[in-house]
Amino acid sequence: MRSVLTVLVFVFFVFSCDDQLESTEDLKKSTYLLHRAGYEPVKGDVTFTELSPGKVRVEITLINTDEKYDFPAHLHFGAITEVGELAFKLEDVNGANGKSITILDQEKLSNGEIFTFDKLQTMNGSVKIHLNDGLFSQIVLAYGNVGANENYLSDGVTVCTGH
Repeated sequence: MRSVLTVLVFVFFVFSCDDQLESTEDLKKSTYLLHRAGYEPVKGDVTFTELSPGKVRVEITLINTDEKYDFPAHLHFGAITEVGELAFKLEDVNGANGKSITILDQEKLSNGEIFTFDKLQTMNGSVKIHLNDGLFSQIVLAYGNVGANENYLSDGVTVCTGH
């Protein structure tokens, strides 16, 4: 009897893990490049993953960050060449590992709209990683367009205001 129970628990565990793996593979994702700004070699990508309706994971992965610092990250309205209004402050990028993870769960953007994965697809937006929140807060280390203007190319990035 005990061995039958052990087998049943094992089978349940295996099928539960398979369901979880399948469900994470089926999640909607969009990944965008984050380009280096100026002479700093910091670059990477940002991935938006829909965890459930109205719940989005934003993961930034950068290379060549300085381990001594954290770097503010923002989602902005407008393309990288526009002085876009701050849409949402993302979690800072940890300089030691180059990572930032923000979970937006029914979060409102600065314009009052709820951020969703579908909203991202039509959004004229950009992500900018900054040097710091202090004296050099307008200096951008890495940037990239997201949403509807992901393929919009430019020769530069504007400074950021309104933080």
